Amino acid sequence: GEWEDMEIIEEVIKVNGGEDIVLPVRITRHGPIISDIRDDTKDVLAMRWAAQEPSRVLQSAILLNQAQNYDEFREALRYWDVPSQNFVYADVEGNIAYQMPGLIPIRKNGNGVVPVPGWNGEYEWEGWIPYEELPALFNPEKGYIVTANHAIVDEEYPNFITRDWASGDRGQRIVDMIEERLAAGQITQADLAAIQFDSYSLAADTYLPLLNNMDMSDPRVQEAVDILNKWNRQERREETAPVIFEIFLLKLYPAIVQDEIGQENVEKLQTRNNIFLHKIANEPMSPWWDNVDTPGRENREDILLQAMTEALDWLDENVPGGPDAWMWGDLHQAPFVSDPLGKSGVGPIEALVNRGPFPADGGNSLVNAMSWDLKNPAQVNWHPSMRMLVDMSNFDASQMVIPTGQSGHPGSPHYDDQMPLWLNGEYHPMLWSETAVQSAAADTLILQPGN
Repeated sequence: GEWEDMEIIEEVIKVNGGEDIVLPVRITRHGPIISDIRDDTKDVLAMRWAAQEPSRVLQSAILLNQAQNYDEFREALRYWDVPSQNFVYADVEGNIAYQMPGLIPIRKNGNGVVPVPGWNGEYEWEGWIPYEELPALFNPEKGYIVTANHAIVDEEYPNFITRDWASGDRGQRIVDMIEERLAAGQITQADLAAIQFDSYSLAADTYLPLLNNMDMSDPRVQEAVDILNKWNRQERREETAPVIFEIFLLKLYPAIVQDEIGQENVEKLQTRNNIFLHKIANEPMSPWWDNVDTPGRENREDILLQAMTEALDWLDENVPGGPDAWMWGDLHQAPFVSDPLGKSGVGPIEALVNRGPFPADGGNSLVNAMSWDLKNPAQVNWHPSMRMLVDMSNFDASQMVIPTGQSGHPGSPHYDDQMPLWLNGEYHPMLWSETAVQSAAADTLILQPGN
């Protein structure tokens, strides 16, 4: 190696009513120095990110809108640099396809999760994965494509893409439902609608059978297990079982790993634990089940009982009325907060623009994907922004729904009229042809240039 000087550029930040702030930014061949903004390190840290490269994503978007066939679709995505996405394709000729685009570095070593030495060349990026080698499918033999943020390559793929895949529960559940419906006959648009709103928990499939082996001497535990045994594993707002099971899962991960990795790391890792939880469930003798902070040796059922007891304690403290009064929709609610006015702190304004929260089906790692802050169970903080069903043989038969409404004006009847549809897994027509649109029009807005 040899010495390389940093490039220093000055960023000018305009301050309303004050003097400009001039911020010197030091840039290395590994990206800008970011340790200046951290107080917990003496090392000089640079961060390299594919998004720092000149982007051609707008060119890609234009070409996608102009594409007339699969070849043009795939060529358009050659220019989609960042962020990488899961793109699916269908056309009126019956073709289906998948493409993952993006600038993905070929790493000499490492996976980008932790800082590495930047001075010895052992962790350099050696170019980008060629576009032709990125994951793609065209008319797969099974006749369908499923993508739900799960791993799209296996261990045989020669390059590292990421370690932060979704658990795979959503993707597997979609595959299971498609295969079940295909075995019974031709799949319909109504079937696809039901799939999009499905709230079945594969984590429940893994853990409910194990709970029957716990010590049931606590009547509360026995009652909870009885409720779970009668559950169809759909996380619906009117059900009691999801309340018990989701808080049980919330307590289970710390019960397994906190003694080994510490509370701080539990909080960092808990949102991505389903792969681990599925795996460890089938390893009753794993050392993870033992609590290293106690003199004895705990087994799987001991830790399951601990998590269940802690879950019931939490519910008794935070959800009054006992199991007869617990419903998933009382905990699992979706707020619709308008930004920025909905966070203004001015009550009348917030009441004007905000809606909800409303009891909602769904949950983590389900097809009907909802997420919530672990410190505020189980208030929804993100959810599906749109559901869409496209009929390639008759575009006027397509359907869609968004969580709120088409209008951004809180006084419009269309500001929030899609909320009941979205909450109940229903749709409205997504008309396509001019004839269909004209015949269904309730109002017409004409925009004309000035004279």
